[in-house]
Amino acid sequence: MGRALTVGTAIDAHMPAQPFWYLHVLGCDPDEQGRGFGAAMVRAGLSRAAGRLPCYLETATERNLGFYAALGFRVTGEWQAARSGPRFWSMLRPPD
Repeated sequence: MGRALTVGTAIDAHMPAQPFWYLHVLGCDPDEQGRGFGAAMVRAGLSRAAGRLPCYLETATERNLGFYAALGFRVTGEWQAARSGPRFWSMLRPPD
């Protein structure tokens, strides 16, 4: 529980100051990756915020950076949750 609280606090500390739409959790079965399902899920989330707010997410998986960049996100920060915790990248996509 302590580790989860540490990560949660670190995530909160790196969120944008301005209003944003938060794309919180996304996952795809590894056997199904590369078939467009993940991108379709992100686009569905983006459509809910279309034109209104920037969209924010973070990832702890470096290989996801290109995936999100292709969907219009840019890295706004790289950080680590505590000294020995996982590394994260904050990403933001401007409103359409």
